[in-house]
Amino acid sequence: MSGGSLEYGYQKLEWLAEEIEAKKIEFNNNDLTEQQRKIVVNEITSLQKELRVLAQRAKNLEWWLSGDDGDKEYFESIQQRPSSEDKELYDVISDYAKSFNLLQRYDSNNLQAETNGNVTYEINYNDAVTAIAELKKYLFTKKETSSLFANQKDDSFKGILGNIVQSFNGEYLYRSIEEQAAHLLYFIIKNHPFSDGNKRIGAFLFIWFLEKNKYRFKSNGELKINDNALVAVALLVAQSNPNEKELMIQLIASLLAGK
Repeated sequence: MSGGSLEYGYQKLEWLAEEIEAKKIEFNNNDLTEQQRKIVVNEITSLQKELRVLAQRAKNLEWWLSGDDGDKEYFESIQQRPSSEDKELYDVISDYAKSFNLLQRYDSNNLQAETNGNVTYEINYNDAVTAIAELKKYLFTKKETSSLFANQKDDSFKGILGNIVQSFNGEYLYRSIEEQAAHLLYFIIKNHPFSDGNKRIGAFLFIWFLEKNKYRFKSNGELKINDNALVAVALLVAQSNPNEKELMIQLIASLLAGK
């Protein structure tokens, strides 16, 4: 593993943590004016943001360097270059290391997600219908939908939810949060159980299900799937060939997997 780049990153993380603690002590100083307290709060917020970004960057780099020797040699070489442009290039690559890996695995049809989210909330028809009704009310007040939105064509929506939570010998067939969420999004978008709004409802229930299972955020507080990624994934599923179902499921699960 590349000692220099990671060692520097962890040293910087320790320094940031110490600075934040020092600023918190400063904030508790009774001699500070209200204006000075506001300045300290802003400084703490800025340091915390830098800490989160650097922690994710170090994690990405550590993950990347756990791969083959070519990855290690690249990061070792780029850390030895003095220019600021190379440093920016290093930051971009380390920040999106997982993305590049997923794209390579997608191209090679090798998306086996390491799913580990234990389902704590089992989705059910009544809860889902209530949640969709709230979404419809919200969109209707913004004049972004019509009365046709979320009208069920038949019993297929109830069937989809039953499919998600089906079990055998007391265990879910889709055992993880990632697998259940991915199938939920896919089935609603592809099976069209509603007269209108299938992509929006699928995307909404996907995020709602993650929230109910306390799985919407990474450990560093970032969203696992942000709004732009959600739109992209929903459109990708909608345009995908039905023969690519398992590939779509594995891609969505891979985006959710990990800390």
